[in-house]
Amino acid sequence: MGASGWESFCVAWLIMERNFIPTGLSIGKTLKTFDIVGRNRQTGQRILAQCKKNSTTVEVEEDFIAALVPDDDAYYFAYGNSEQGTHSNPPIRIFGRCDAMKWAETENGRVFQRLFIMPNRVST
Repeated sequence: MGASGWESFCVAWLIMERNFIPTGLSIGKTLKTFDIVGRNRQTGQRILAQCKKNSTTVEVEEDFIAALVPDDDAYYFAYGNSEQGTHSNPPIRIFGRCDAMKWAETENGRVFQRLFIMPNRVST
């Protein structure tokens, strides 16, 4: 999958795992600092994320960290992983390809896979 596919996967993960409701901004194309902006539908907590499809480890950008406030639920979807950011306030959850593969084996991950490969059915 390319960068857009990774962003789409990350949104699906947020929907299934964090009760994510998007704000209506285009994913990955609207804001410089954040690729994904929304809220937790149960708590109202702001969810902010950045997606990086690099195959190697990347660093969390300073402007991403600086734009967060303590109550944010922050994610850095670094396909190639990142070792930085978890000690900020708020903590930034790093999610990479290994996390995605582990998640695919969970109940929600299996539901996602079934929905993703489900054939289209058109009723007439």
